[in-house]
Amino acid sequence: WWVTFQITNTGSLVIESVDMHVVNRNTSVNYYGPGWTNSHFSPIPSGNTGENVPVGSNRYIKFPLTGDPPPGTPCRATFKFYSQNGLSGVSVTKTVNFTLS
Repeated sequence: WWVTFQITNTGSLVIESVDMHVVNRNTSVNYYGPGWTNSHFSPIPSGNTGENVPVGSNRYIKFPLTGDPPPGTPCRATFKFYSQNGLSGVSVTKTVNFTLS
């Protein structure tokens, strides 16, 4: 599985790096991470370009899941966004629940 998330920057600082973690909501089985990247956001859902997320903009990030979870698996993704590369600067954490389809 590859999962893609749309990131909308509604804050007041550019998003430069992100720490991500995906688990099964029911069993806590780990499907991704924790893992992090610097400016690996794309302006299109299928892209893999390295960009930051300017204030007021949308970008996408995609990454592979491990463990081969079946369709219908309830997941929780936790993102910690940072205003500087290398997981530094101001940060904010967001959690998203989703189901694989």
